[in-house]
Amino acid sequence: MLRNILLFCFTILILLTFSCANAKNSENSQQAKEALFSKTIGEAEISFLSAPEEMQQAYDISVEQKLKTIKLLAVGTVESRDIASSILYQQLTGTKYTGSAQEWANFLDSVVKGLRGSGFEKLTFTLVGADDKKFLGTEVHKEYTFTGSRGGNEQVIYNLAVLSEDKTQMYILSVGGNEYVKADVNKEFKRLVDSFKIEQ
Repeated sequence: MLRNILLFCFTILILLTFSCANAKNSENSQQAKEALFSKTIGEAEISFLSAPEEMQQAYDISVEQKLKTIKLLAVGTVESRDIASSILYQQLTGTKYTGSAQEWANFLDSVVKGLRGSGFEKLTFTLVGADDKKFLGTEVHKEYTFTGSRGGNEQVIYNLAVLSEDKTQMYILSVGGNEYVKADVNKEFKRLVDSFKIEQ
């Protein structure tokens, strides 16, 4: 049940990312040149290039177990192509993540299946190796990349999932955009990750 809810939250985040990206225009590009928008989410700080939209949800996993999610999403434009930056925060009460290798494997497998089920085709998944990671924190984490086509639009999505030390919170950072501006998507992902700090 918990695994299904977490998968649902992540899949919705991806779909919101591209749905909102398609609805934006170059206004955010001008904002990106003017200021950074810093936000507190859970016990972390993160900065966006434009004012992010915020969405919150609460789920009852069981009588004693609950899940709260907060999503922040900002969209900018490079060469008339949208780049969407987002973070999904998940807070558990009454239960914890295990942080085990099997749990991570199940999580990543479920995300791949969820994206395929949401309409992505020719989907490829790459787990980022230690030498290429953008995240330098000590928290347990995974970096991974998706490429695929949705509605004839070739996309690349860079992701970072970070587990808090007490294993009750997870942060999932994502930056996605058209393959044509892949270098800019990668650059924005590095900037977003560099801005992300969990208060100890």
